[in-house]
Amino acid sequence: MNITNNTIQSLKEYVFKKLNSFLDERESQISSAILFKHFLNLDRADVLIKKEERVTESEIILFYQAIKKMELGEPIQYVIGEIEFFGLNIKVSNAVLIPRPETEEIVAWILASAKSNAKILDIGTGSGCIPLALKSQLPQSTVLGCDISTEALIIAKQNAENLGLTVSFFECDILNNSLEIPEIDVIVSNPPYIPLQEKILMENNVLDFEPEIALFVSDNDPLVFYRVIAEKGFEKLSNKGMLFFEINEKYGEEVVILMKEAGYSEIEIKKDFQGKERMVKGKKTC
Repeated sequence: MNITNNTIQSLKEYVFKKLNSFLDERESQISSAILFKHFLNLDRADVLIKKEERVTESEIILFYQAIKKMELGEPIQYVIGEIEFFGLNIKVSNAVLIPRPETEEIVAWILASAKSNAKILDIGTGSGCIPLALKSQLPQSTVLGCDISTEALIIAKQNAENLGLTVSFFECDILNNSLEIPEIDVIVSNPPYIPLQEKILMENNVLDFEPEIALFVSDNDPLVFYRVIAEKGFEKLSNKGMLFFEINEKYGEEVVILMKEAGYSEIEIKKDFQGKERMVKGKKTC
């Protein structure tokens, strides 16, 4: 480690130089800011204002170790063990997917559509980011999340405890189990939707670190989760209850068709901030 005088400024220069050796400039700037916030609780302005302040050897080592992991391809969110999602600090590990910005958009869509005291279920909850974000904005709501992964549920429950939010998490294999819950007003799911054949097109940092169970489905039936959730969800939704899906942009029309076949009406596809069809909403009307 070539850090001349152990100041924040010299550490910043070192970090940016190392990150820039394997990331582009914009990614290096973002990652550097994240590391300084995580390890030293300094935002960009603090780093400039306090540039002559000294850092300890142990603090420098934390940066060094984090950068070495990133150099091997590990996503920075796993390296530091957290990510900001909808204003919340969400704990993550490689037992759960890293929440994406597109998922914040589906949360916003639900918030614009649901009543304040809605009963909400997230299927395939992972880190719990969706139900926790919804509960934070709809404190009068009743919110649940389920997942097949015991390890993911541990993370989700820790996040709920850390954030002081009351969300009930439970284990469920949605493909093989019935939903043993009372009537619900909103169901949301971001299920696995990447066909196995598309593995070769994906980045190594996703394949090597994120959980395959949350990513991939059989090439023979890539919409199996959507079909099952739509059918089982319809049985549990209240009158005028809503189902929200995050989708593979390639399968928007197919998801609409299977939702119609399951009995939903007023089905709408919504584009994300990149202009891709990534969300679908349908309503149950009795």
